[in-house]
Amino acid sequence: MLASAIIAVLGRLRRSQARRRPVGEAPHLPPAATTPTETSVRRASDPPRVHHALAATRAFAAGLGDAPLPPLSALRVSDIEVEVLLASPAAVVPPGFDCDPSQQAFSTEPNGTTTTLEGLAGETAPPCPAIVAAGVVGEDSC
Repeated sequence: MLASAIIAVLGRLRRSQARRRPVGEAPHLPPAATTPTETSVRRASDPPRVHHALAATRAFAAGLGDAPLPPLSALRVSDIEVEVLLASPAAVVPPGFDCDPSQQAFSTEPNGTTTTLEGLAGETAPPCPAIVAAGVVGEDSC
């Protein structure tokens, strides 16, 4: 997630720099020594997966209604689902999510698309806007 954010900021800075560049002047190129780092960050970024994860957290928060959001322990994002792990049980099961009996582990319903999750979220603000990827388990980001 952090890599996707860095790439978005880098793109924005480069577009801003291009708009301010005098006509006829060549674009500023970053130092060659930074190319491997930028390439690694670009490979690690996955904006669609980040967008899907944020839509899931917004839909989860919206689905709780007036119930308080329990502390988030972890978020696991795969190609087919987003799993929300809580530190304490949730009072309700939000629409679009399945849960385990403890009501602490919730996963998006099978074939839940980002569009579906955004529809469930409505105008709800992200409950955890500072989520960062801590690692990868197989193909899943955690």
